[in-house]
Amino acid sequence: MNRIKVWPHMTIMAVLIALIAGLGVYLWMKHEQTASAAELPYAARIQRVDGEVAFNNSLANADANTGWVAATPNQPFSVGDRIYTRDNSRTSLAFSGRNFARLNPNTSLDVVALGDRRTQLALRDGSAIFDVGYLAPDELFEVATPNGAIDFDQPGLYDVGFDNNGGVLVSVLSGLARVVGLGGSGQINKG
Repeated sequence: MNRIKVWPHMTIMAVLIALIAGLGVYLWMKHEQTASAAELPYAARIQRVDGEVAFNNSLANADANTGWVAATPNQPFSVGDRIYTRDNSRTSLAFSGRNFARLNPNTSLDVVALGDRRTQLALRDGSAIFDVGYLAPDELFEVATPNGAIDFDQPGLYDVGFDNNGGVLVSVLSGLARVVGLGGSGQINKG
């Protein structure tokens, strides 16, 4: 008879332990999600994907050649991430405010800095169109290349890309850009 009296008590204890453990796991998971979101206060998003576009969070991966995944629309990205478009592929990126970029085929772009007053990108290959719709006073929107950096000083439409010899071509369709390189610096106006 002792077995019969012990059995219901053990069942009740097991159910209570399972409930407490489940509550603990739920609270831990909720805390982990909040902490992860706080680590990336500034993020942009991949707005549109046409064709094969790859995404790599090189900060999370020790080897930058691993961890490539297919990019998807509305996927967030932040500092340390790299976006690459393959042959016949394009992607549109949305930054803070009204600032956007359109990556052409065979283009590689790294995110160097994202903040309230600072957007710094590194164009490693290919070409892109940057649509800068708004810049606050003293705000920096910069695209670095191996040959120098291009600062967009005014809202406008800018085309930046590499020629067949590895040189960088900058076209200002509207706005004002400042180019800074080893050979000096200068401004490029519309046209």
